[in-house]
Amino acid sequence: MVAIETPTDGSAVNEGVTVSMRGRVVDEAYSTSLTTISATWAVNGERVCDGAVFAATGLSDCDHVFTRGEATVTLTAINPDGQSASSSVTITVNKNEAPTAEIVTPEYGVEYYSNGLTLFEGAVADGEDLPEDMTVEWTSSIDGVLPFSTSPSSDGKTTGTFELTEGEHEITLVVTDTTGRTGSDTTTIQVVEGSKPTLELVSPSSGDVVNYGDRVYFEALVDDLEDDPADLSMVWESDLDGVFSTQGASSSGVADFTYDGLTNGTHTITVYATDADGLTARDSATLYVNTAPDAPVIHIEPDPAGSDDNLTVVLDTAAYDAEGDAITYSYAWYLNGVDSGLSSNPLPSTATTRGDVWTVYVTPNDGNIDGPAGMDSVTLGNGAPTLSSVSITPVVAYTDDTLTANPSGYSDPDGDAEDYHYQWYVNGTAVAGATDSTLAGTEFVKSDAVTVEVWPWDGFEEGSSVTSGTRTISNSLPTAPSVDVTPNYPEDDDDLACTVTASSSDADGDTISYTYAWTVDGVLSAITTNTVAASYTTDGEVWLCTVTPNDGTASGSTGTDRVTVGDYTAPDAPVLNSLDGYRNETSATVTGSSEPFASITLYISSSAGVTTDTGTANGAGSFSFSEGLTAGYAYSFYATASDASGNTSGVSNVVSTEVCDPVDDYEDSTSYGESCADPVIDWSTLADDGTTTIEFTGNILDSSDEDWYLVETSDASTSGLNYYRFHVEMTAGTSEYGFVVYDGGCGSSYLDCGSGSSSDPEGNGYTEYEIYAEDQGDGSHTVPSDTRTCDGGWYNDCDDLSSSYYIHVFRTTTGYSCQEYTLEITNGAW
Repeated sequence: MVAIETPTDGSAVNEGVTVSMRGRVVDEAYSTSLTTISATWAVNGERVCDGAVFAATGLSDCDHVFTRGEATVTLTAINPDGQSASSSVTITVNKNEAPTAEIVTPEYGVEYYSNGLTLFEGAVADGEDLPEDMTVEWTSSIDGVLPFSTSPSSDGKTTGTFELTEGEHEITLVVTDTTGRTGSDTTTIQVVEGSKPTLELVSPSSGDVVNYGDRVYFEALVDDLEDDPADLSMVWESDLDGVFSTQGASSSGVADFTYDGLTNGTHTITVYATDADGLTARDSATLYVNTAPDAPVIHIEPDPAGSDDNLTVVLDTAAYDAEGDAITYSYAWYLNGVDSGLSSNPLPSTATTRGDVWTVYVTPNDGNIDGPAGMDSVTLGNGAPTLSSVSITPVVAYTDDTLTANPSGYSDPDGDAEDYHYQWYVNGTAVAGATDSTLAGTEFVKSDAVTVEVWPWDGFEEGSSVTSGTRTISNSLPTAPSVDVTPNYPEDDDDLACTVTASSSDADGDTISYTYAWTVDGVLSAITTNTVAASYTTDGEVWLCTVTPNDGTASGSTGTDRVTVGDYTAPDAPVLNSLDGYRNETSATVTGSSEPFASITLYISSSAGVTTDTGTANGAGSFSFSEGLTAGYAYSFYATASDASGNTSGVSNVVSTEVCDPVDDYEDSTSYGESCADPVIDWSTLADDGTTTIEFTGNILDSSDEDWYLVETSDASTSGLNYYRFHVEMTAGTSEYGFVVYDGGCGSSYLDCGSGSSSDPEGNGYTEYEIYAEDQGDGSHTVPSDTRTCDGGWYNDCDDLSSSYYIHVFRTTTGYSCQEYTLEITNGAW
């Protein structure tokens, strides 16, 4: 297999430059001896690169310079077995012209001097590249590459100076473009010993222009390596007038003079300087001697002219120029003999005034010199005022409007005061006496066509009139009615009614009718009557009634009113369930009922202030709040209910409770201490040693509350003494409480000292109770002098008085409060 790697198929190369081509061969049979395979390159069928081979890498290279056009490159490989393979690509060879070079100086056949600088100047060009993108090289067959070889300037010039060696030089200029193509030029010069003078024509500069008869200044600078400048022979010559001076130079090398005798035309001025060896230098410049154009013939239009006229200069006969140069004209306007400084043509009317005398001078110029001016004058009369436009306001007019003419763009060339004359027309007929700037509404009716004609007036004459556009009197639209939708706060079972509460008015006196439109939440409904049945409305909808007045021609502004259908009825006040009037707990659960799903606000009032809590009733209307309370405070609770529409009820009933302080030591939610069967027993057996006091506080807050306590005692006789003395005393709350003691059991038979009836054996109880040993049998029951002594005959017999005492505390009053009681219990305290 063989393939051409470069160039690729369809690619482009440049003509005239070497293109490196490369191909590769792959042959498994000769993979280790690829050099034995022959390589043949061909371009358009013609063999190129004779001797091309395949390297051990399988690569074959071929360099070729293509000519412009399309080329087919073919690489053929043949192995020692005679097997062949080939590959071809087609490429485009682009135009790529070689650059050109031209030596301008030094010139062939001209002698140059070895002891002076020789000027080198050349010009290069290329069909594709910019001059500055190319490179140049100057060479001498004697001095080699000259040091000013560089890129040319953008105009294709290449210059430099060099002091050449004496002898015959072949000077070569070679230019190379960006593709590597070259162009060259060659000249042969003779470089000898000695030098001619150096000469520079300083004035005039080439291209200078002077006017005929002007004194022209001439100057040249001259020098010579061998001779004094003053010894040089100089000649000044014009190609039109011949030699016109032999003015020489001073020793400083300056030759100068003035001369005014040149004829008109284009002169080539040449100055020559010749030294003692007969060597001559020269320099030239082009000088234009110009003659002035003749005066033109002109006149001013219009004539006669007013101050409102532009003054235009008309050229009757153009100025003549001997050289045929293009003539331009300048204008100078004089007002009453004084230069105004204005130079336009035409002179605008804004610069003129009635009575002015304006003179214009028109001066021709041929590009170099002014010629004599042409002149004309004109005297200005009154200028009539002008008016740009007139409009009628208001833009939309009705029968009750006063129309006003509004002229604009008044201008008077003489600066006279602004004034106008008016004439009004209705339907094309002039309105008698309507010559003011306004027209009253009494002069026209609906649909009339009104115009006004206005003349500008400066006190001397009227200017041209301007007529306004037609103002057609429009139909007066009826005013917006006042509208009220009732009821103002409808619920979904209310009909809606849209009523015009203040009728529309119509300036034209037309009869007014009304149409009705209803929108629901911004969407137009199909209802066009002034009422909407409740069956069409739904809670939460916004209904807008729009009433449009119509005078039979057009509709006027609408009147609107809107209402929102909703629930505007407040729910009933909630009902709070009663609370225990007094409590030992520092919390309370407040319950009640209201409209189902209502939002409940609970108000908690005490001497500490009022706080609130919120909650929601369930689907049955029940609600419950758990509130933390503070001991010692009385609380009142009340509530309000709000429905989903934000309607809020009145205030509920008030329920109250007081948190006792101090609290009952043993009161809780169980039945503990509530009966004789389950009394409070929170202490151990009370011995008769008098060292222990049982004391506790309690309260009874309602009729269901009972307080029972159990105290068990022990009695021990020691050394003939009995200290037993069981003592119970109510030390606080005696005004509202009493107690009784059951000795040994709960039945009525165990009741000690009952003070009541058979139906109420406890009665009001007592506030102090005591059991102790006392004398026996004397009937006085007086306390013996020493009740502790046993075996004293008729005194204490030291019986064992140990027992279980059930103490029942109860209220002695019918009312309830947080009043507490305190019991103090001892045994053996004397």
